[in-house]
Amino acid sequence: MLTPQEFLKIYATPLVDELKAVEGLKKFITNSDVIGAHAEAAVRRLIRRVVEPLHVCTGAVISEQLCSNPQQVPQLDTIIWQPCPAPAIFEVGDFGIVPQGSSLAVMEIKRSAYSGVGKKLKERLDQTLVKMLVAGDPPGWPGTDQPELYPDYPALGVVCLRETSATDTELEDLIARGHCVVILEKCANEIIPNVEGVYRLLNFLIRTRARAKAWDGVAYINMKAIG
Repeated sequence: MLTPQEFLKIYATPLVDELKAVEGLKKFITNSDVIGAHAEAAVRRLIRRVVEPLHVCTGAVISEQLCSNPQQVPQLDTIIWQPCPAPAIFEVGDFGIVPQGSSLAVMEIKRSAYSGVGKKLKERLDQTLVKMLVAGDPPGWPGTDQPELYPDYPALGVVCLRETSATDTELEDLIARGHCVVILEKCANEIIPNVEGVYRLLNFLIRTRARAKAWDGVAYINMKAIG
C-alpha cells in the first residue's frame, strides 16, 4: 500500500506533464518569448481545471485609482476572477479587462528561473501593487496560521522550470514566504516535478475558490456613486 507521501508524489507528475513539452518545443523554436507564451498557456490550463467555474484570463485590472493614469495600468499574465459584482469588458478569448472588485487573485508566470527572475517577481508581487489589483479580503475572512504552506496572499509567482542550482536570494525569499512556487526541476538531465511546489500551487487555487465563495452575493455596485 502506498503511503500518503508516495501517492502525492505520483499524482503530481501527470498534473504538470504538459509543462515538460518545453524541451520538445526547443527543437523547433528557441525564441524565449514563444517558449514563455507556451508555458503561460500550459499553466493557465492547469489553473482553469482547478478553479472552475471561476474565470481565468490574461489582460489587466482596472479601477478608478488605476485608470487615473491609463498608461501605467499593468499587463498581467493571469487574473482569476468572477463576474461579481461586475463582469469583465473587452473580453475576447483568453483576454479580458477585469474590474478590481471582481478580481480574486493575480499570478505572474515565468518559464524558467533565469538570472534576476526573483527581482522581477518581487516587483510584480509587491503588496502595494497587489492591493490595487484584487478585491481584498471578504468580510470576516480568516487568515491562515502557515501562509507559506496554506497561502492567504492573493498573488502568486510561478516559475515553470528551474534548470540551475545557482542561488537567487530574492526568489528563495518569495518561495519561503509562500509568494512563489517552482513547478519543475531539472536534475541530471531529467525534468521532475517539484512536488511541494505543485501542491502549494493547488493550495493557492483552493484558497482563491474560497475567496470567491465568500465574496459571492456580498459585494454590490455602489448605487450612491452613480449620478
